Amino acid sequence: MANMIKLKVDAAVYEYSSIMWEELAGQTPESAVYCLSSGKGIIDKADDVVLNQLQEFLPRVDRFVPRVRLDCEDGNIYSTQCRTLIARWRRKLVNVRTALLRSGKVIYLTDAVNHILAKPYNDEIARLRSSIVSELAMVKEGMELTEDQQQKIEEVNQKIDEQRQKLRELPRCTNVILTSMLHEAIDDMSEEKRRELDNLVKMRNDCLNDQHTTNPKLNDVKAQLRNLRNDAPEDERNKLQGEVKELEKKLQNLAAQFEQYRQQRMGILQEYYDQLKPEVVAKSLKEAPASFWECFNLKQTMLEVSVKMASVPKTIKSKEGDAKTETSKRKRKQPTQVEHAEALMLFPYGIGSADTSNFSAQLDHDNQRMNEYDEWTEKFTGKSITQEYRDKYAEFCREFQTIPESALASLSQEPPFVQQQRKAADTKPAATNYDKLLELLRKKAGTDATGCNAIDQNDALLMKFSKLPDFEERFINLQKNLDESRYVTAAFSIMREAVNNH
Repeated sequence: MANMIKLKVDAAVYEYSSIMWEELAGQTPESAVYCLSSGKGIIDKADDVVLNQLQEFLPRVDRFVPRVRLDCEDGNIYSTQCRTLIARWRRKLVNVRTALLRSGKVIYLTDAVNHILAKPYNDEIARLRSSIVSELAMVKEGMELTEDQQQKIEEVNQKIDEQRQKLRELPRCTNVILTSMLHEAIDDMSEEKRRELDNLVKMRNDCLNDQHTTNPKLNDVKAQLRNLRNDAPEDERNKLQGEVKELEKKLQNLAAQFEQYRQQRMGILQEYYDQLKPEVVAKSLKEAPASFWECFNLKQTMLEVSVKMASVPKTIKSKEGDAKTETSKRKRKQPTQVEHAEALMLFPYGIGSADTSNFSAQLDHDNQRMNEYDEWTEKFTGKSITQEYRDKYAEFCREFQTIPESALASLSQEPPFVQQQRKAADTKPAATNYDKLLELLRKKAGTDATGCNAIDQNDALLMKFSKLPDFEERFINLQKNLDESRYVTAAFSIMREAVNNH
């Protein structure tokens, strides 16, 4: 059984929570609330099923290498590229396995902040307890203590009580406080950035609409291809196959655009959301513990959100003792269903387990592709690497569903030792401002395809920024911002603002 309830939520808080749920688990706040309220957690599939699949698949990844002699001119380079591909692919799978082995408990931002606030006192309590371990062991064994030992225990217990008192007096982080701090950060956002965010949301929605219309078209063409008669003209078959490839490519491009818009939006918001990092919030609470956070003036817009909450089964009181227990529990004030839903929805911070949605099916698919690769290598009659072999190997790579983009990119990337050799051979002129800026951005982007594409598409902006008269000072500030940011796209809003202001 489930109940639909309506919540009135601050729009800025809902947006923050939506972005965090999407980042953490690929879910909406509404779906996360239902999963958590029903006791299913964020991961629906049994962890041990995926763990067993990974245990079987990882050794096969290690064997996914060319099984012929690499006696070509660039054999050393190609070997390094293949090893890099395997290492990156393996790292992703191992990270998923490690995450699955952890607890799936959701950590909320209030919990993370309060942990930071309490940590020094809890650490001191633990240290004090460890200082009288031997004396307490003697007490437990019934041994007689000396007067000094007894006095030591009393002094340590007194200090522990003092630390506990300090813990009770600590300010406690709440969603009300986080809401006030969030508005302190975003209420002064410029109209230009707000328009840019609205435009990115519109473009993401356009991508989704295009995907929803393209998927049925693709399924229809595939059905036509499957139902085609064996004696059908070859031109007709080729036409349908061409349409399938075209539609599949369109869907891939739409997915890439959708992800790019998401990262660009997150890049803009990140500088504001950084003000809600646990350590920043904890510092603010320690500096102003007596503040009336709930009375701050905020530019609030309230949203009405409908969520589905799983019903909590009623407790059956079969014994008199159970009835007494229920009576004592009712003395404590229980949160309402609305309060419980808000607590589950708002300000998520982390999840102790990876989101393995559809991962089991992906592993099944990739195991089948591994079987096909094994069969193909057995049928290959040559002893040495050929261009045909390379092309087929790359084709298999692209068809695996669990392989990360960074691994695929390794087949076209020069290994570091080649780049070092070229640097040693070439005498390069002094780097220009543009070169320094491009090097910084490419280093931050790494193998992230979205970030690299963003750099290429904003070349004119890079050129203008590099010609600013105070470039050196702005370049240092840009470095600091990138060090604190997750994605390279965070740099473009900073550069765009600098160019426009100048």
